[in-house]
Amino acid sequence: MSMYSKAKVVFFLYLWYPKTRGTMYIYETFFQPYVASHETEIDHNLLELKVRAGDMIFLYY
Repeated sequence: MSMYSKAKVVFFLYLWYPKTRGTMYIYETFFQPYVASHETEIDHNLLELKVRAGDMIFLYY
């Protein structure tokens, strides 16, 4: 087993094991600040995607 594979397994165990709170750390450190600073843009893009999906469904029926 290569070093990369071992490191990947250890990382996934860190994320999965509840006592380490790895997923909370990763979320709070990396994802939450990004999502918070781009929230309006994300909401706008999701609304636009919803409208386009509705138009595509209407067009194909």
